[in-house]
Amino acid sequence: MGRKNKAYRLSLHQQIYNRLTSMQAFGESKQQGKADGTMQEKIYSYSTYQSYSRACQSFGKFVNKNHSEVTTLKAARHYVNEYLQSLVDSSKSAWTVSLYCSALVKLYQIAPDDPNRFPVSPRHRYDITRSRGITASDSHFSVQNHAELIAFCKGVGCRKNVLKKMESKDLWDRDRMEKIVEKLSLQDIRSAEEEKHLVCLKNALDTFPGYHYFIHHRQDKGGKYRFAPIIGTNIDKIVERMKNTPSSQKVFLHIPNRADIHSYRAEYARNLYRELLSRSTPTDQLPREQKYYCRKDAKGKVLSKPVMLQVSRALGHNRISVIASSYLHDL
Repeated sequence: MGRKNKAYRLSLHQQIYNRLTSMQAFGESKQQGKADGTMQEKIYSYSTYQSYSRACQSFGKFVNKNHSEVTTLKAARHYVNEYLQSLVDSSKSAWTVSLYCSALVKLYQIAPDDPNRFPVSPRHRYDITRSRGITASDSHFSVQNHAELIAFCKGVGCRKNVLKKMESKDLWDRDRMEKIVEKLSLQDIRSAEEEKHLVCLKNALDTFPGYHYFIHHRQDKGGKYRFAPIIGTNIDKIVERMKNTPSSQKVFLHIPNRADIHSYRAEYARNLYRELLSRSTPTDQLPREQKYYCRKDAKGKVLSKPVMLQVSRALGHNRISVIASSYLHDL
């Protein structure tokens, strides 16, 4: 004879896994989700799914430890705020608490206007510690021994996931890009992949007219593709490294775990901003609508929106506010 409520026999870990897995919508259009009202029910990025999964499973462990009588995901919801408050009490940053809150909001579909929704503290730029200055872990990483890797990262601005799989074929020059654009443009019929490739190439050529060498960032965050310019004083060395890498072999066979790739990416962003600004209209001569006025602890700083948009495209972001808060903080 069958048992009743078989679903409830699943562990809390498995129930969380099943719920989040059912929300996967990798490759689907978030814009379409906004239009049809299903966006809140889906997770569109694999990296977001991984982050949310870690947060929700941590919540599950908390419930198992502190409320062992709870065996269902539905019953566990009662302890969401208690868990988030425990993170605050353990001195977790506002950024971490906000991420975990977002994960649980997604898991339980908690509405923005829910009176019981956990109030997350405001996040401030000065509270960010990741990739900001020297940390204890830096003492275990030799800058001298990895000087070439650091110079490379500061010149290309890639994320770690792209750096790990980068090959010589990812080096492009303007002449090659223009030839491919011309070839694809003449085709009467183009496949979806060819159309995407054409758009990426044209965006890079139009956005960065003063640059000759580019890195093809294949399947970056969110599965996106883009071409970003190589910049700085080490362009020749970077190009040489790429060209001398055997076909189908990774440019860097080993990337130290303690290498702060994000900080090198931020330096790339700042240097690219400075380079582009030197070739553009000075910020103080721009009309008001083209100026970005920083707020809170950066109040008084004014940036160029057109240049920020260029940097944003090079980094693979869609919002210039992300560039201002996460990359251009030291300008």
